Amino acid sequence: MLFYKVLLQEERKTLPLYKKLGRNDFLIGNYQNSYAIPYSPEKFSKWINENRIYTMFVHDSIKQALINNNKFSYLISISENLNINMIDCQFENIDLSIVLEGEALETDVIEYILKHKSFRLLKVTFRSENNFIISVKRNGVIEIDEDALVKDKKVISNLLDVLNLGYGAIL
Repeated sequence: MLFYKVLLQEERKTLPLYKKLGRNDFLIGNYQNSYAIPYSPEKFSKWINENRIYTMFVHDSIKQALINNNKFSYLISISENLNINMIDCQFENIDLSIVLEGEALETDVIEYILKHKSFRLLKVTFRSENNFIISVKRNGVIEIDEDALVKDKKVISNLLDVLNLGYGAIL
């Protein structure tokens, strides 16, 4: 599994960060300013604190995606349109079986729980039509099967855009 941090570069008049840095290991959405960078907490923390990188983040208004319950609910509700199916959820400090109260894990059940209960969702795991696992975490990190990078490229691009820009970005 590979990990990526989802970012949105709001300043569209400047070159995207990956082009400025000459990097080809970023995942790029359908919009060049919607992307994700390879992620490990230690490396990311050191990298972003480099003066040159930090300056680019501030100057180009690069924002890290943070996923709240509303955004998770929205993502789950349109997951079928993204060609991904929810297969698991992880809530903070409570087991999924307790949250479900005997119900099956289905999108409408999770959407209801997110809208009417006070549970905090930490991670949602999806399976693509090509059978690859893609997880979205609350801190804006996505976890992806390595083979999905080739076989589910469109799914990943659309997912990045939805996380950064909303569903209207892929219509």
